Amino acid sequence: MRSFAFTLAEVLITLGIIGVVAALTIPGLLRDYRNKVLKEQFNTAYSIVNEATKRMSLDNPDIMNTYCGTNASNNTLEARTKFGKDFSKYFDVIIDQTSQGTNISKLYGIRSLNQPNYKKFDKGPDGNGFNDGAFVIKNGMIILNGHCWIGASNKKGQHVEFLIDTNGTKGPNALGYDLFYFWIDNENKIVTCPQIPDNTRYCNFLTEDTTGAHNGVNCSTFALRNQFPQDETKTYWENLP
Repeated sequence: MRSFAFTLAEVLITLGIIGVVAALTIPGLLRDYRNKVLKEQFNTAYSIVNEATKRMSLDNPDIMNTYCGTNASNNTLEARTKFGKDFSKYFDVIIDQTSQGTNISKLYGIRSLNQPNYKKFDKGPDGNGFNDGAFVIKNGMIILNGHCWIGASNKKGQHVEFLIDTNGTKGPNALGYDLFYFWIDNENKIVTCPQIPDNTRYCNFLTEDTTGAHNGVNCSTFALRNQFPQDETKTYWENLP
């Protein structure tokens, strides 16, 4: 009885085909899984921060003016870090650096955005700062205190500004992925970028960055809508590059 076996050439061809198929499909599967995790982390983070803001507003019905408006003190280190210190009381904090007013890079730091695998956003130092203290909560999420966004006035006065890192020191550490800007307005509500609510220029995944550190600041708007900035027919989270 004759037995049949694959030749070496046939085996190599088969392995080559499998390799090509894997190379084409595995990156997409990994990206889809990453985006699903990032979406879940964002939703969890937003829910936690929104609830904390509601609780804070019960104790302080005028958050914006207390820290940034007519009732705020002058631009001292104590004044700049005060919101972060007070906000942290409404979270389960495990690391507290709310008193750090010059450099929080030991904890996380905005300068850690320099990730070579994400090239669509400018990953250099953020001119907006966020060196006015930060804290880490139990699930690893980090909130960085930005103090006040001067002149942000689609209503009145300034806005309390902060940055959420939805998964802590884990990657990708990039705006629009796991880093998101938010503000508390004069009605004690969390809002996305007050001056540019529909501006895709500040959440642009398709072209090289032309807006410096500001590209990415409006991604929170589209992440909440789950709408891709440059294509209204696509969802945000399922289409992150």
